Amino acid sequence: MCALRFSDLEGVLEYLEPQTTAEACSLLSRYGGKAKVIAGGTGLTGRIKRGRKSPEVLINLMAIPNLEDISPIGEQGLKIGALATLFNLERSPTVRGKYSVISKAIQGILSEIVPERWAYYMTTIGGALCATASSSHIAPALIILGAKAKIQGPKGWKTIPLEEFFTGEGQTILQNNEILTEIEVQNPPPDAGLAYIRSEAAEDAPAVSAAALLKLDPGHTTVEEVKIALGAVAPTPIRARNAEEVIKGKGIEERVLRKGARVAGGEATHGQDVVKKLVGEALLQAVEDAVGDFALGY
Repeated sequence: MCALRFSDLEGVLEYLEPQTTAEACSLLSRYGGKAKVIAGGTGLTGRIKRGRKSPEVLINLMAIPNLEDISPIGEQGLKIGALATLFNLERSPTVRGKYSVISKAIQGILSEIVPERWAYYMTTIGGALCATASSSHIAPALIILGAKAKIQGPKGWKTIPLEEFFTGEGQTILQNNEILTEIEVQNPPPDAGLAYIRSEAAEDAPAVSAAALLKLDPGHTTVEEVKIALGAVAPTPIRARNAEEVIKGKGIEERVLRKGARVAGGEATHGQDVVKKLVGEALLQAVEDAVGDFALGY
């Protein structure tokens, strides 16, 4: 099964398959802006069908071993290779268990993928994070899990928080000679509650997404840790840090959660009312996931 139909790629002069990430970076340095990296090929094919010009050089990463791996990092977390497909990620028992917010986020993305069967199976996590629409939905789920992006360039490796990977609408920190190789996510704290929720897309606005992680104290009365991340409400996926400060250290009370949701709405550049609603629901779901709805006391 091949996502890429070369009859569609008019203008491509060279097609290269590096065997290592270092070789891929070397090729990108050589060809500069004339080259594009592909994996599943779904994003590139879509752009071509919309009338955008093909790159002169295609560098396919699929021949590089281990970039599709989904594997534990000892007892610390999970490593997701950039070429791991969303299809395989969503169906991974490990992801559906401890990292269920990732699975839920992917379910929403897959429902929006172009209705061609190969696209459903071929879209990769790396490609999704580098695409505007997809990254706005999957990034919040990864961000609340403390995700880091591992990047390789000609001078070696660097690892950055995923929040810093996005620099603007449709833009990432990647230079022309760098590639995203993997995503590392941390294990959620023991007994933490996780939640992911998204709105329906409208004709004039994309779907908005919100993810929340909430850990309570042993007595289930006070919030010890909270993370809230949002997608499609700013040029990049964002942490609602002001809302987190409102909630952290406070008791589990409806008024506190609602205030946090209101503050989160104020951190969005658009869709504020939608954000308030989604964050409020996500926080309640996270509490229920952590200790059950009996702990709310109302």
